[in-house]
Amino acid sequence: MPFIFIALTAALSLLLYARYVEPRWVVHTERHVPLPLKKPLTIVLIADLHAKRAKGARFFRGIVRRVNRLEPDLVLLAGDFLDKVHTSLHALDPLRDLWANFGVYAVLGNHDIGDIGRKLADSAPLSEHTHALITKLKDFGFVVLENEHRIVDIGDEQLAIAGIGDLWARRDDIGKALAGIPASAPVILLSHNPDIILDPRSRRAALVASGHTHGGQLRLPWWGPLRGVASEIGNAFGHGIFRFDDTLLAVTRGLGEALMNVRFFARPEIMVMRTEKK
Repeated sequence: MPFIFIALTAALSLLLYARYVEPRWVVHTERHVPLPLKKPLTIVLIADLHAKRAKGARFFRGIVRRVNRLEPDLVLLAGDFLDKVHTSLHALDPLRDLWANFGVYAVLGNHDIGDIGRKLADSAPLSEHTHALITKLKDFGFVVLENEHRIVDIGDEQLAIAGIGDLWARRDDIGKALAGIPASAPVILLSHNPDIILDPRSRRAALVASGHTHGGQLRLPWWGPLRGVASEIGNAFGHGIFRFDDTLLAVTRGLGEALMNVRFFARPEIMVMRTEKK
């Protein structure tokens, strides 16, 4: 009987931790990444906000304060702002105060377009609600990229920020996103889904920034994700920074949760990348 009581208490404690503690215990991770620019940059990557009742405006206000204190040069928002396609957009209002020296850049994720749980056979059309999300992000002053790029002047050098539509929604066109970028300009490619790295054309980028995996969301020490990450490249690339040829792939665990509002050994993350000249 004492053993059963101890086991039940431990199980309840772990459940309460996974539900009420870890999802709000945001970690700030710092990475040093090479980028062929003379000026060092501070790049903040956040993704997978999954706005919902469990995580709304109050939570996001805290995230915005933390990001702005870093005085970032670039903020990259790697999609899944919404948990469901009909989620109220008002929870995102605190994002209006996000700021970066060279701008805030965003792409959409599969949850922003629809309740897409796997790769579609055909391209998904954008709903009125998704168009409203795009309008809202643009009203905040963010650059929303779908298969396009922007050239940013960094001193006397140029940096290209390219972004693609969501892979699962079949809205990605990496060729269009990269077309016309000067050969001398290093490229940061923003994609909600890290599987874009499987396309050889992504290797034009010095850095590919993504989210989508949540780091598995539910993990066990020495085992890894309980359900596997939602990615073709596999569990080994669920979160962190990885090298593919001369391209770095950055995958953040994101800030919100899909399906269940729980996390275990996959704390929500603000990923900060400090660049250094190659």
